[in-house]
Amino acid sequence: MKLENLNIRLNFECKNWFKKQCNNLFSDYYLYYREAKEGQTGTLGIFQNAPDPTYKLALNNRMNKGYTRDQAFTSLMPTINKLPIID
Repeated sequence: MKLENLNIRLNFECKNWFKKQCNNLFSDYYLYYREAKEGQTGTLGIFQNAPDPTYKLALNNRMNKGYTRDQAFTSLMPTINKLPIID
């Protein structure tokens, strides 16, 4: 993933997470990432479970159910800047 696309992707993921979380308050969601490797683009996503074995948990804590979309975005920015997902 390109550095300039990182904020766009996180904003997209936070919007989707907020919709899903509001529809089911009892679901737990986590931030996952796929490491950038030669021939494979790094990415991130907010899921209940890893979509496939190439994704790793970025944080041990689940997403805060009380956060707004903007609060989630702001709280995750320091974490995603440290992840090995930049091409």
